[in-house]
Amino acid sequence: MFRRQFKLTAREENGLRQIAVFVCRLYTKAPEAAAAPQHDLQLLKDLTAYMDVNRDVAKAVSLTKLQRHLWYLSEELVALALFDPLVTVEEKRQILTSLHQPSA
Repeated sequence: MFRRQFKLTAREENGLRQIAVFVCRLYTKAPEAAAAPQHDLQLLKDLTAYMDVNRDVAKAVSLTKLQRHLWYLSEELVALALFDPLVTVEEKRQILTSLHQPSA
């Protein structure tokens, strides 16, 4: 859209294209609040798989940088998955079973 407003080198244009592809493929999935932990976990899995597609972009985003935003995930908050419509009934049963077992 703004292509004519900027003078980009071929390297810069290629870099922008790679980031745009990454954003379109992985980062634009809008999560519901209750589903946020599951979406974050899926994003981590997708990012790991994306390393095979484009290691440079995946490194630029990097798992360690993304993990800084996962501070709110904890054992106590795992129960929020019970309200996530994307979690299957079987998975919810497993969560409940796990919650009733003493932690190690």
